[in-house]
Amino acid sequence: MSSQVTLSRRAFLGLLRREEKPRPPVQPAPAPAPVASEPGFSLEAFYASRARSGEAAGGPPVVSPREGLMTVRVRPQLCLAWQGSFCSTCSERCPVEGAIAVESGRPRVVESRCNGCGLCVQVCPALLNAFELLPPRQQAPGS
Repeated sequence: MSSQVTLSRRAFLGLLRREEKPRPPVQPAPAPAPVASEPGFSLEAFYASRARSGEAAGGPPVVSPREGLMTVRVRPQLCLAWQGSFCSTCSERCPVEGAIAVESGRPRVVESRCNGCGLCVQVCPALLNAFELLPPRQQAPGS
């Protein structure tokens, strides 16, 4: 038998490793002083001007259910939730409580609660929008 000494990879790499010298702690750099006269774009000024002009609301106005701008309908063939993916964006973002019911992970518009604001159409993440805005349903004169 030969008297060969075997060395594991870990032991071999440990022999090659150099001892590291301790490094001094890194001091954080001082923050630069703000320059008040520097021209440029300011997000704070932008959002403040939008708030003053009334643009901040963004999107269509929310109306009461009696006014009913439009009727909204889900197109199941385009809806991500109806295709098997998890999506509840429309029901989470709807401003009217209970206007979009999620049953078995699939959204359904409750026409009696929906005010037709169209926010669900704006926030739908599907490639082709899964919501369809229809003209308001005409009520019979006697009802």
